[in-house]
Amino acid sequence: MNAFKSLIQFDELDSTNDFARDHLDELENHAVVVAKHQRKGRGQYERTWESDTGKNLLFSILFKEEIPSQTISHIAVLSLIETLHHFEIEASFKLPNDILVGKDKIAGMLIETKYEMERRTSLILGIGLNVNQVVFQTERATSMKKISAIDYSLDEVLKVFLEKLDLNLF
Repeated sequence: MNAFKSLIQFDELDSTNDFARDHLDELENHAVVVAKHQRKGRGQYERTWESDTGKNLLFSILFKEEIPSQTISHIAVLSLIETLHHFEIEASFKLPNDILVGKDKIAGMLIETKYEMERRTSLILGIGLNVNQVVFQTERATSMKKISAIDYSLDEVLKVFLEKLDLNLF
């Protein structure tokens, strides 16, 4: 099964999570919103997500079915770690939402939910994965390229992640 067929790509957005939230009715279930740059990308506790344009994977996935947010979170973490392992990078998870290589952060997740009359109607999984950026303002950040000295195809890394997520979730 390939649940993640609807891929919407942008050069720039304020936030992929915001776009998915603002276009819930128009987007298909499992739509993947990708941006080369986010003007207002954010992580947990409204922290900003630092990313050079076109260097990293910045995307959100919309879930309209009743899958518990805890399940999606756990499976997304597993899929990110498996994706990095596919590219021969060993990573670990740190609560609440960080993927680390050693002590350095390589990825983060943000889950946002929408409720109507006490029923969850949607969940948006936002992910930032540092792929080809090598210079960061934060010293505790790293990327796939910084670790391996390989320049990766963002499309290929996203494809591998979506395949892993699809296998693990469905």
